[in-house]
Amino acid sequence: MHLGKRSSPDASAYLLPTVIAGGLALLIFIASRFLNPLWLVHVGLLTSLLAAHRLGLSRGLLFALIVSLGIVSPLIATTTSWLYPLNMMAGYGLVALIVGASTDQIRRQNRQMAEQQAQLLQMFNEYETIFNGTQSAMFLAEVTDDHAFRYLRNNQTHQKATGLTLCDLKGKTPHEIAGDEQGEIIAQRYKKCITSGRSLRYEETLVLAGEEKTWVTVLSPVIDADGRITHIVGSSEDITYRKTMQQQLETQQKQLREDNQLLQSILDHAPIGIWLVDREQDPILVNHAFQAATGLGTEALSLSNAELKTCKETDEITLEQGTPQEFEETITFTDGRRHVLRTIKAPLHDDSGDTIGVLGLGLDITDQKRQEAALRENKEKYRSLVENLNEIVYRLDRDARVTYVSPNITPISGYEPGEIIGRRFTAFVHPDDQEKRRPQFENAMAGANDPTEYRFVKKDGSIRWVRTSARPILRNGQAIGVQGVLTDITERKRMENRLKDNEEKYRALVEQSTEMMFLHDLDGNFLEVNRAAVHHTGYRQDELLNMSVFDLLATSDSEASIRSQWIKWGAGSRPLTIESKYRLKSGEIISVEISTGKIAFGGDAYILALVRDITERKQFEEALRHKSFHDRLTGLYNRHFMEEELERLDTRRQLPISIIMADLNGLKLVNDTYGHHTGDKMLKRAANLLKTCCRSEDLIARWGGDEFIILLPKTDHDAVERILQRIQDDSQEAFISEIPFSITLGSATKTADRPDRHLKRVLAEAEDEMYRYKLIASRSQKSAVVNTLLRTLQEKSFETEQHTRRMKDYALLLGQALGLPTQHLNHLGLLTRLHDIGKINIPETLLTKKGTLTPKEFEIIKKHPETGYRIALATDEFAHIAQDILAHHEWWDGTGYPHGLSGEAIPLLARIIAIADAFEVMTNGRPYRPPISKDDAISDLLRGCGTQFDPELVTLFADCLAHANHRVRRSSD
Repeated sequence: MHLGKRSSPDASAYLLPTVIAGGLALLIFIASRFLNPLWLVHVGLLTSLLAAHRLGLSRGLLFALIVSLGIVSPLIATTTSWLYPLNMMAGYGLVALIVGASTDQIRRQNRQMAEQQAQLLQMFNEYETIFNGTQSAMFLAEVTDDHAFRYLRNNQTHQKATGLTLCDLKGKTPHEIAGDEQGEIIAQRYKKCITSGRSLRYEETLVLAGEEKTWVTVLSPVIDADGRITHIVGSSEDITYRKTMQQQLETQQKQLREDNQLLQSILDHAPIGIWLVDREQDPILVNHAFQAATGLGTEALSLSNAELKTCKETDEITLEQGTPQEFEETITFTDGRRHVLRTIKAPLHDDSGDTIGVLGLGLDITDQKRQEAALRENKEKYRSLVENLNEIVYRLDRDARVTYVSPNITPISGYEPGEIIGRRFTAFVHPDDQEKRRPQFENAMAGANDPTEYRFVKKDGSIRWVRTSARPILRNGQAIGVQGVLTDITERKRMENRLKDNEEKYRALVEQSTEMMFLHDLDGNFLEVNRAAVHHTGYRQDELLNMSVFDLLATSDSEASIRSQWIKWGAGSRPLTIESKYRLKSGEIISVEISTGKIAFGGDAYILALVRDITERKQFEEALRHKSFHDRLTGLYNRHFMEEELERLDTRRQLPISIIMADLNGLKLVNDTYGHHTGDKMLKRAANLLKTCCRSEDLIARWGGDEFIILLPKTDHDAVERILQRIQDDSQEAFISEIPFSITLGSATKTADRPDRHLKRVLAEAEDEMYRYKLIASRSQKSAVVNTLLRTLQEKSFETEQHTRRMKDYALLLGQALGLPTQHLNHLGLLTRLHDIGKINIPETLLTKKGTLTPKEFEIIKKHPETGYRIALATDEFAHIAQDILAHHEWWDGTGYPHGLSGEAIPLLARIIAIADAFEVMTNGRPYRPPISKDDAISDLLRGCGTQFDPELVTLFADCLAHANHRVRRSSD
């Protein structure tokens, strides 16, 4: 919207009001002969008033003057009481003046509001540019009063990735968008984000727009001025390409571990296309993968076909060069699809060294090329950046010096942004890559956005591969620098190198196998064996050649059945793969995987067997199976296993079936106070308690960090209540490191009268009941833990009740002198009790040491404010004094700890506690220092004014003590 200035009125703007005013004056003159004069005054001046408001101050006053004159003239002629109308006219004129002035003021305010609206619109447009210009998929969800979530909007990247337009998404809940099951998972993550009040990062695999993709999502809470979380902002990055690369790598590694098959079998079942042509480029063979991909068989393959012209040209290049060559070739398959192949072609030689043909291997990289093209397109869309993006944003001036770099440079480079800004970007480029960097910078200044890759030298001297692209920053049409993004591609480079290595290993596998290979006849008699067979079995080659397949078998496999299968096979059939056991010469029995293929030579049939030792794999699979279903810490079943059991046991024959949800109270507080080692003890203790209280047929699993789930088939509500009571009774007698043990429980039962209710719904009901009880139990448990900590601290240090009481008296004396409200005085009293609770983790020998602390010991002591801060923050009723606990050892001059706060940046209550604590220690003494008089203690406090203590508070405290002592002396007199 454009708001221009209001133009000044010209002479014609006053013409119409003047004519109207003159006409009114004439009419009033005539009417004055017949009407009441006072009534005419009111009518005329009211008209003037309306004109002043409508026309503005200048024109309105002119109109009022004309009409007033028109009224006055007949009034003077027709009445002797003319003074009253003149007074009325003057009053109305003054009102007209005020209204006109007010109108001008309103118009100025309107112009200011229009300018502010324009600024807001500009800011909104800039926000929209960033929101819809980022490569990350972003969305905004509103947190309703009942902690539900409704989506408000999503950006273009999110719409493209999910297929959900703004209309599809807006106002919907996760359950309405993703369905009940997936929506519940999403909602739980959102709840976890708002419960913690911090950003939440996780990885998930979703089917979006008909395509399965893997994302890394970051949820961030939006907190209003009242501290409430009102919205959640989500940002997702598509890592499908990286996952795909990893899967390709895993597939190729698995292929390397597969059985060493007969060469023909390997060719026929290889995951990539393999073909062989002679010197004249006539086909000799093609494998199944090539035939399936192209739709061409051996008899239909003609290299003179225009569709395969590229293959023919690259074959000629390979023959001409005489060495292996790598190409990227675009081929149109018989169904009309155009695919890009990465091919490796090598010339074949006979025994005399003459070239007899070309061997080709082709990998379809069409999807990879599409992804790379999409990546380049997304790079073009990047503009200015926000800090939650994964890429690093930077700006360089015309001299290639860094003027800005986003904070996320530190994890990649080891440098803080301030260490990079002001230096040339080439200072961080590997010396071997320096030569090409300056031209790339100049090209970016000229407007060429050519992505480039180079090695970045970290602060510690190590190397990271990065990819960068940049655009010029223009001012008045001139480039004054560049702005770009930097992406860490080290992992991608490593994967590419590993893929390349795997391709070389695969070619070596074709030429020579390192696994056991046996060639035998249809009776099982060995005809040929490789070195790997000799090595693995322990038999000499001549011994093996006098043996049969069945001599190695350690199991009672049916010899007749195996021979029958061999006879039924045709040459070139798919290999038969079985698992069996071999007995080695040493007597050791190993697990093997045998892949056999039937081949024909000279009219006779033979069997080629590739045998692989899979003993370790079998052992690993068994261990992995156990780990996949059990929690490592507690030994209970894990969540994955229990989710499968919920599906498996959700049948009528298991009814009634009950679920118990258990939550270990106070775990976070214990972790923050005593460390995760003690927290792990609590978890193990909880697991053992649940196993003791439940039956052998009940299934117990660790559901989350501090949550457990118990599945009880064929168990009604009354039986569950008895188990719950046993758990509650046993938990009341349990302690960990003198900390009371507490578990909150909830249960629900699926009965035969509602067999269609899914067990996941029953689980949700048990969880809801558990959370209702937890709201009460958690607060009580945390308070009990804190009280235990205080008692323990009193036993191991000088934080006695007397010390706390004296400190409280001094602190309240000063707080009352300051006029603090009752609420703050209550906080001050609580702070005197909890200010040193962080010392609970400090060894007693340090707390009671009489001599001077060493620097190392003092560093340990200095940690107690932060420990106390975490303990208070983990407890709702103490969280409001957490910042005061953290700052009670800060000094006025900024030399205190832990954060070096100074002056009024230190919270007021913390400054009061520092004075009260110091005075109490000085006047009552400690093993490492004798007590001194109150006068001497006041003198010490005054000497610390401006350094350790707030000068005004110390002065006021000294006055308060003086008056208090004076009152004591007067009462004694």
